[in-house]
Amino acid sequence: MASFLTHESAQEAVRAGLRHAQESLKINVGITIVDHSGELLSATRMATAMPAASNIALGKAKTAYSFARDTMLLEKGINGGRAALASSGYVLMGGGVFLGRNVGAVGVSGGKPEEDHEIAQAVKNALGALGVAKL
Repeated sequence: MASFLTHESAQEAVRAGLRHAQESLKINVGITIVDHSGELLSATRMATAMPAASNIALGKAKTAYSFARDTMLLEKGINGGRAALASSGYVLMGGGVFLGRNVGAVGVSGGKPEEDHEIAQAVKNALGALGVAKL
């Protein structure tokens, strides 16, 4: 087990997220993981997911990494009146989960924000089960 994020651990965790999306939520998604530098490490989109899902998932992952917090929290800030963030170019809706500054972040798109967040959490949990630590 690696204590850091590798391409292999990212791919395995993405597969766990895809299974969760299909089996538990019955939705089609794109899932992206960015590494400790905030750059793309792994990405996939179900063939039946909307074409934009990959880019939106990447935006959510990069946003979660940039702010060092889950995008669900940022979405709540927008809904609470913090409109300055809305025009910043970030993807401020649920589905981005921060994994740690020395690990990266995951982004999911294709469902409702709550569903995307749930799938991103499943990816995070899979990484934890693989021994990827929040360093």
